[in-house]
This record gives sequence, C-alpha cells and structure tokens, in this order.
Amino acid sequence: MKLLYHGIGYYKNGTSFGPSSWPHHDLFIVQKGALRFQTDAGSMSLRDGDAVIIPPHVRFHGVSKNDACAMWVLHFQHKGFQPRHYSRSRQAGVWMLPKAVASELAGRVMERLSSLYHGASEWHRGAEVYFFALLEELRFVAQTSDTPWDRLTFWAKGHLSENMTVEKLARQAGFSISHFRTLFEAQTGQPPGRFLLELRMKEARRLLLESPFNLKEISTMIGYGDQVAFHRAFATYNGITPAQFRKRHGGKV
Repeated sequence: MKLLYHGIGYYKNGTSFGPSSWPHHDLFIVQKGALRFQTDAGSMSLRDGDAVIIPPHVRFHGVSKNDACAMWVLHFQHKGFQPRHYSRSRQAGVWMLPKAVASELAGRVMERLSSLYHGASEWHRGAEVYFFALLEELRFVAQTSDTPWDRLTFWAKGHLSENMTVEKLARQAGFSISHFRTLFEAQTGQPPGRFLLELRMKEARRLLLESPFNLKEISTMIGYGDQVAFHRAFATYNGITPAQFRKRHGGKV
C-alpha cells in the first residue's frame, strides 16, 4: 500500500472538480453539503456522510450543489485492494462505503495521520500503516450482520491499535463492566477478554500473511505496547512465533 495524497477540498455552489482519471484509487468522503457526481457510466448524488472509492482509470467529475461543500480526498495505491465487500453503484461505476464506515474514517483519520510521527519519512510510513489498517477494516463490514454484538465487533476491530480493553468495550456498549461481561458471554459464548485476544490473533495472522509490515508495526496495529508482548502472546496462543508463522506460511516479508 502506498499513500499518495490526502486533504480537504472546499467548494462553493456550482463549483466543479475534474474531469479527472487517475491510475490509483481515490477515496472521497463528503463531510458537509452535497454534490452531483458523474462518471462515464452514469451519475449519482452524494450528501453528508456519503463516501465512494473510485477505481483506477475511471473518468469522473463533480459539481457542488450548495455553498461550503467540504470533501475529504485521499489517493492511494494498493495492488491487492479489491473492494468486493462494498455496495456497487451501477449508475456511476464506483464503490459506495457504508455511512457508518465513512463517518468513522472522516471522524478520526485526519487527526490520527497528522499526529503519528514527527519526521517526514517516518510520518509517511506511519500514515501508510494506519491507512492500511483502515482499509482492511472496511473489508470486515460485509462479514457482519446488524446485531448490537456484530456492530460492537466491527467497532472493536477498528480500534485495536488504541489499547482496546474490556472496559472500553463495556463503555461503547453502554453497560457497566460486570453487566457487560454477563451479557457478552451469554450472547457470544465466550468472555470478552478471550474475544479480544482472538480478535487480535486473527488480525495478526492475516497481517503476517497479507501485509508487508514488520513485526513492530503489526504489534502496534493490533494494540500491543511493544513487540516483546506481541511475540509472547502470539507464541502462547498459536504455539509458534510470529516470524516462524510468516516464514512457514509464505507471508510477505
């Protein structure tokens, strides 16, 4: 994955952008206002909270429909990125993101990207790591249904890097810790602590196999304070170290 550009565009009523066609993916999130979006395949309207991913080489342009329309834009390259889990807009030939996911991205990604690292080269690498995690979070959307526990799982997966705890899960669900533990185990058949461990280990195995990130970066992405803690937890749970797992199963190095 390579992060090429990100920023916010502001448009007055009737202001157009494009036409453009890029060899990379474009992510647009409408943060305020509304616009008309057009591709060679057709047109669609986008409003507050709507978001689309435009595949490479798709020609597009748009027109703001009101004053002070604001749109967050990000360009990225990702060879293995296949947004098959998103809703396809047949009218415009682009990929729509669920509003809850778009809101999550728009609400935290800019602040997180700007605060990751101080050095330019380190910042760019940190931004790539974080945005890769967000993209992979989107793949999880179609695998969940619409029960409160599924939504909580989706939220937890997107916040693993933020030192996720049972207390934070309970707070997000709106229950006291003791009540949450009882309800969670009754609904899922496992205690929430075990659920978090399995969520981290599943994500760790996937990243070891599919991503180019090193062990330190992966440990940060799934919420371990240091690589030693990640190494110990992974080996205890899987019976093999992260490095051995990656080498044995042909993961990216």
